[in-house]
Amino acid sequence: AVKIQARARGMFGRAKAELRREEIVWEAEIKNQMAIKIQTGYRQHLARQAYLTATDERGELDFYRSYCADILQCNARCFNARSRMRKRLRAAVLITALGRGFQARRKVRKRREVLEKQPLYVSPHKLRPERYVVPPGQDLRRPLKL
Repeated sequence: AVKIQARARGMFGRAKAELRREEIVWEAEIKNQMAIKIQTGYRQHLARQAYLTATDERGELDFYRSYCADILQCNARCFNARSRMRKRLRAAVLITALGRGFQARRKVRKRREVLEKQPLYVSPHKLRPERYVVPPGQDLRRPLKL
């Protein structure tokens, strides 16, 4: 009887939990729809106000000229800001890469000095020189990133 009661409580508990989850999703959807309706109404209000301020043709023409000028200026400023940010990011990446490369070369140089002081150590390129041969015409320099 205890096991039957436990299973029944578990079954009813899971059903209640599922109903609660559905209610939470439903409430979130209703809130989202309400927010959309409020935003839509406010945008309509703003559009009506903008239209009423530009009722005569001259006012309307000035309104659209001003609006277009604002949009163009905003786009130009955004383009310039993005360009500056890209340049700064490239510079930061380059400085970081140079610093890390410098540190790595210094670390390798120190390790090599320590290893060369040991009498049994022989450099890999001296043990198997055929593995380190560069084919003729191959450029070993790193390609430039633009």
